[in-house]
Amino acid sequence: MNGNNRDNYGGSNASNHRYWVTFRQFNQALSDFYDENSASVPIYTGHFQWPGWGIYAFNVINETLKLYGFDNQDYFYSTNNSAINASAEKGRYNAAAQGLVSDTLSDGSVVIKGGSELLPHFDSDFIAGNNSKNAVLGKVYENVAFPFKAIDRDNNGITYWTFDSKDTTLAMRQDSSTGQYYLQDTGHQGWSKNVNSSGTAGGKDGVSTEYGFFPFNETSAHASGKNYNYGFGTRLEFKFRLTKDGTVLDKDGNAVPITFEFAGDDDVWVFIDGKLALDVGGAHARVVGRLNFRDKTAWVSDTKTSAGSNSHGEMTTPFEMIGGNTDEHTLTMFYMERGMWESNMAVSFNFPDENQLAVEKEVDVSGVDSAFQGLFKGVSLFSFAIRNQATHYGPHEVETTAESIEKVFNDSFAGSIAKDSAANIFEAVGSYAGRDGVVHWKSKYDEPNGGYRDLRCGIIYPAGGGAMDLTDANRYLQFKVYYDNNGNPAINHMYIELVDNTGHKISHTLNGMTYGTVNIKRREWTTITVDLQKFAAGDTFNWAGVTAVRFGYNYERDIYLDDFIFKSTSGASALTGFITKQYDIPDYGSATSGNLEYPKGALYTLTTGDENVSYGVIGSDGQFALGDGENVLFRDQFRRGSYIELKEMVDSDAFATSWTMYENGQPVTSMGSGSKVQNGSISNLTGITSEDNFVDDGRTEVYSNSNDGEGVAQGNSGYTSTHRPADNPVFVFRSYADPDTDSGMTKLRVLYRNTVKTGTLTIRKERSERSDELTGTYRFDITFTNVAGMGLESEPIVKTITLRENEERTITGIPINTEFTIKETPSDKSFIEDVEVISGDIVTFDLETKAVTGQITPAGSDVKLTFVNMLKPVISIHVEKIWKNADGTGVTEDLLPEYLVIRLQRREKGSKGEWQDVVIKGQESADVKIGNNQARTWEYEFKDLDKFVDNKADDKILWEYRVVEVKEDGTVVANGGIWSNKFQAIYSDPVFGDENLGADADESFESTITNIHLVSLKVKKVDGSGKPLGGVSFQLQKKTDDGWTPIEVTVNGETTNTIITPSEDENPVGGAGVIIFANLPSGEYQLVEVATVPGHTLLASPIPVIISTNGELKYVINGKEQTPVDNTIEITIKNGQNLEMPSTGGSGPIPFTVGGLSICMFASLMYIDSMRKRRKEGKAS
Repeated sequence: MNGNNRDNYGGSNASNHRYWVTFRQFNQALSDFYDENSASVPIYTGHFQWPGWGIYAFNVINETLKLYGFDNQDYFYSTNNSAINASAEKGRYNAAAQGLVSDTLSDGSVVIKGGSELLPHFDSDFIAGNNSKNAVLGKVYENVAFPFKAIDRDNNGITYWTFDSKDTTLAMRQDSSTGQYYLQDTGHQGWSKNVNSSGTAGGKDGVSTEYGFFPFNETSAHASGKNYNYGFGTRLEFKFRLTKDGTVLDKDGNAVPITFEFAGDDDVWVFIDGKLALDVGGAHARVVGRLNFRDKTAWVSDTKTSAGSNSHGEMTTPFEMIGGNTDEHTLTMFYMERGMWESNMAVSFNFPDENQLAVEKEVDVSGVDSAFQGLFKGVSLFSFAIRNQATHYGPHEVETTAESIEKVFNDSFAGSIAKDSAANIFEAVGSYAGRDGVVHWKSKYDEPNGGYRDLRCGIIYPAGGGAMDLTDANRYLQFKVYYDNNGNPAINHMYIELVDNTGHKISHTLNGMTYGTVNIKRREWTTITVDLQKFAAGDTFNWAGVTAVRFGYNYERDIYLDDFIFKSTSGASALTGFITKQYDIPDYGSATSGNLEYPKGALYTLTTGDENVSYGVIGSDGQFALGDGENVLFRDQFRRGSYIELKEMVDSDAFATSWTMYENGQPVTSMGSGSKVQNGSISNLTGITSEDNFVDDGRTEVYSNSNDGEGVAQGNSGYTSTHRPADNPVFVFRSYADPDTDSGMTKLRVLYRNTVKTGTLTIRKERSERSDELTGTYRFDITFTNVAGMGLESEPIVKTITLRENEERTITGIPINTEFTIKETPSDKSFIEDVEVISGDIVTFDLETKAVTGQITPAGSDVKLTFVNMLKPVISIHVEKIWKNADGTGVTEDLLPEYLVIRLQRREKGSKGEWQDVVIKGQESADVKIGNNQARTWEYEFKDLDKFVDNKADDKILWEYRVVEVKEDGTVVANGGIWSNKFQAIYSDPVFGDENLGADADESFESTITNIHLVSLKVKKVDGSGKPLGGVSFQLQKKTDDGWTPIEVTVNGETTNTIITPSEDENPVGGAGVIIFANLPSGEYQLVEVATVPGHTLLASPIPVIISTNGELKYVINGKEQTPVDNTIEITIKNGQNLEMPSTGGSGPIPFTVGGLSICMFASLMYIDSMRKRRKEGKAS
């Protein structure tokens, strides 16, 4: 106790307190616990001498120990002394004291009588130090394998699984390859002998049996009670099922009850489904207890009155089980050896013969940072695939009522898909990468944060149209994905949305939402299974009417999809009945095919780490999934001697995987020989690492076509010679210890152990050579996603560290393939000038966001980064691109380009020199694309720009900056220049910093580029009646330094400066009499009628047109301001016929309409006024 044992305990084996009261500290801690919790029945360990025997009575030393409960000495001795009952009667050595503990378990543990606290003897926290002494009182060994043996105990053909300490000496051992403890048969040893009250052994003198159960005594003196280490408790638990009537048949066909029996000392409590069924409690010598599962009775050979019960003598009591006989039940036995002289244990049971194959998963996260460890717990992360080939007996179909419902939502796609945006790709493809009838997805732009899902999804409708009823198949959604890109695929960037017939939608990114292994590889088809129970948790989704599945990814990638299938829980509500005949076990089609086949319909139980049990059935893909601490158990689902191919589908980059084969709880370290199987070169099946994680035992099943004992032929058409399957490594489902046995259970268990591979991330802070001294602190927020490359996290994991200059920190235990993003927040005004990658495989520094992204890869598991900061006077410029129509309204999306290129330039303030391009750090040019994002935001921020030409100079010179547009050919668009022949670019003034502000100032500036859609001038020529008039020639002339210059236009592919109005006979697109001068930049113009048709007059003078886009938008025709419609201003010119006798060479009044308003030309008014004057003077004729 307290870390020490009694191997070297001095003194002699004598009757005294020193020898008898050996568990003082432990008992005092127990006493304090009982006192604190007002326990009604305190249970202690050791020998408590009854005063009636006269020597070294315990009540003497209890004056010092003062154990709780001793005030009622009769009850105390009846509980803690093997000979005394509650009436102070002695000689009751072989009688149990019943009622000492609660009759109901709490979370699988035994509870003190009349309370809710765990019995301290079986409370690992209490043992480990959570006690009044704050002392480690003992050691707890978890999951110890126990070596039961199968024997025909009564020579009647019924196999009992037995252990008896009088026949078998066990010692505690630990498997070095797996770390698991087990009890090994060492043969009879002197240290395992029972001793009498004197502490010595004289054959069987004074003891029940010569040899006992002392698994911890191997290093102690032989047959010396004072040196024995045997105060211990054992918790034994296993699952079982019964036949319908609780009996099995012997070799003569007689029904024999199924029983569980214990014989020995001390306390034994057996619980069935959490309720006490067999009570053999108390400190006692050999007592026998038996559970009869036919009659549901518990029998105890002898009992005595005690603190917990008035029972006396032989006892038979009823017990109950939860559910029916053929349901799965749990037997939990607590056995306690309280020390002082004998330790006997014999267990036997004859639960029905079942061939069992278990697969168990264990995940070692000991090297993983605590922030990630929980992600590997409680979820079924690891997928397994199993195939089987029956080597004996003919075909036998699966006989089960279990249903694994699969409903194909869509696996062809043609005519049943749509997309959110016309700019995206979502189209059916005949075949791709070896699969037919797939669909291709690609969305424009990247959205790392998962936004704009309503613009990015491809929509898949039920292949049959309408809505699909999935009420019976809504446990899993399975589909296949092919990632055709050089980037790293990640499930945390993939999302699914489900839509029902009410329009309700549920949407989730798939990290933390999947079942089984998800490890998406580049250019490989990967099956993803979405756990819809998690996906739709708490949502009122209408599964009776599912109308669409929507798929999206955060990045612009080529992704191909196939086979969207909804599945049920893939399970049975219960496992019923027993199959004991080998030929009645299904062959899954392998008896005729001669190949390994997926065991579709094979039933299994799934037990989670918290002992929850569910039932499943293998589907057409042969797969099941396990999480840490989980196991599946196949009972009588595979024939003895069949080949089994078992593989764990796990990423070897992220996990180091090994497996160990167990038989009847013991690791297989050798191969028994026989005539039914041929051994290979493999002999030890512990801690094996193998290619692709297949289980391989190297054995070959011997072909046999002879009849079995019942006269049934053992051969089949699929296995006609002794050979191993050629596909992949396999193991033979047959005993390793006794391969020729055809009776008893074949009970194999494969333990897969996955050790999480990890890497490190080191961050260091330094300053640039050109920087001022860094005096601040620098906070780094590290966000981890796509943990282990499997997207285990439902929310990102964030760690924060703080550094000063020349400091570094290392984060260890990061699972391989985990992605990270690092963002720095300085306390000063410094900025990241560069990030040096000292080591690491995939690391990217985004200059725009100042974020570092990367991945802990197998090739670069130890990432080391140096953040180099600059502290000097800088400014930032926020650029906004504004798009306007000619009337000042916003431009519609169809008129906008896919993106626009802008360029940052600078020159010394006050200089008239050439503007210099400012190359963006990390790029090869000064050009930046804007607008190429899902939100179509036309903004950008240039950060950390040098404010001074030389910040170290005495006379500092400021830089001034401007942002300009760049044409496709790389030339700069001048201020007021034309971009893409449709827009005029107007720039805001250059910006510069304040020379009086220092490096700690926050100087940010706004810069705008306004692109105004060029206006078009539409001219319509009509005659006096309003009829369109063709054949009239016009010029539009622009005022330049050289005078009025006709603008050139292109008509029918030819360049000209004169446009002729078309006639109706020409069927013009714009209409008869209409001409358009398109895309006019700002300036002064005049419309000149150059020539007209015969019989009509020319305009007496040009019509002035003014287009102004600098500052306020303004459009003026002949002095009247106009409002563009669809970026067009209009003028209608109405012409009349020539006057027969004009008074002068000019024509008469010529009305025209501008924007729908009729006015008279000034020249016409002057002509009328002149005529009136001449008549008054008598000169008119």
